[in-house]
Amino acid sequence: MKLIKLLANNAPRCLVAIILTFGVVHSARAFTAANADTLFNDYNTAFYVGNNGNAYYSVYKGTGTSGIDFWETAEEIEAAEDAALQDSSYDSLVTALINGFSANMQTNWSYDTYNDDICWGCLAYLRGYEITGNSTFLQIAQANYGMMYARAWDSSAGGLWWNTSDNAKNSCVECPGSIVAYLLYEATGSSTYYDEASNILSYERNNLWNPSTGQVYDGLTSQTPTTYNQGTFIKANDDLGWTGGATLACNYLMTMGSTNASPSSSGFHLMPIYGLDNNNSGLNGIGIRWASAYMIHRGMQSTYEAWLQANASCAWEVSRASDGLSWENWHLVCTNGAYVGSWDCVSSVAAVMDVPPTQ
Repeated sequence: MKLIKLLANNAPRCLVAIILTFGVVHSARAFTAANADTLFNDYNTAFYVGNNGNAYYSVYKGTGTSGIDFWETAEEIEAAEDAALQDSSYDSLVTALINGFSANMQTNWSYDTYNDDICWGCLAYLRGYEITGNSTFLQIAQANYGMMYARAWDSSAGGLWWNTSDNAKNSCVECPGSIVAYLLYEATGSSTYYDEASNILSYERNNLWNPSTGQVYDGLTSQTPTTYNQGTFIKANDDLGWTGGATLACNYLMTMGSTNASPSSSGFHLMPIYGLDNNNSGLNGIGIRWASAYMIHRGMQSTYEAWLQANASCAWEVSRASDGLSWENWHLVCTNGAYVGSWDCVSSVAAVMDVPPTQ
């Protein structure tokens, strides 16, 4: 299932954004498809390094250096893939980024002891295969998923182990693992992958999800919800047609974060503020990606579109005038002089690319 940008009629529009620290009103900027392209192009201007076809996003603006964590790199590729699904002119950029990942991270990822990392990498490659048709991307994903599943699946109790120490089972591996298996089923037609996707998600639903509230637990020892776990749970359930679970998880995601006094939020909760320069800085893009995809796939615009557009509109409106960068705090304009990195800004790219524009 590809994300498709749909133009929405009579959608609510953000009117203003308020810079809370100074009490200054930021002029309204309607969220359009052209705005989405502008924000993505400014992101690329700041962080994209072509590197002779082996591209990557640098950690910080102007540094030209890679070094972002394995899974964060994969997720930045996914944001570029979101853009390519709206505009095929970005297909070559996706190819270059995946080739850069292969050059920097290799194509056999067994050295990485974290099984969720393998799943995030496979997701980027499988979505890249869907976009470009490059069968090498499919083959790399298929081989690495097979390696990961063989070492991660607990044949006695079910579920995927988070890492090779076999000491934790977390939603961050179960949900992406189910999605990868399902995408491989779609790509190859093998029912084995379908069964694996179903079995992994069944474990997740039985152990790491509250069906009364829709809350997805972080792991067996922590019930902390995060936007990326809510998002991948939505996607995994949608893939397998378990729409009841997807809807409950999406409804819970709508309650995360907080409102503010600005009309820009239209009274909806904006995604949580996870802070700069940490593992969680880019989580919101994953949540909004799969919530939007679920809405479009199931025709649930009347339920979710206004909320998603409020988040995406604010992500656009808080971009700063100096370089167009928008950070993960969608409550106030990105501060001039703030040293924001590509991981800090990636959720805004995903938001404006995945959510149907307001006009």
